Amino acid sequence: MWPIPRPTRSMMLPVSSRTPRLPDRWPATTATRTATA
Repeated sequence: MWPIPRPTRSMMLPVSSRTPRLPDRWPATTATRTATA
């Protein structure tokens, strides 16, 4: 029932932490998270 940016950010947090071996995707995820916020 929470807003979209709330659950999306929560899901992105674990995803970023679980993708430490992908430096190419790390900055992309951060940009998406900032844009969503």
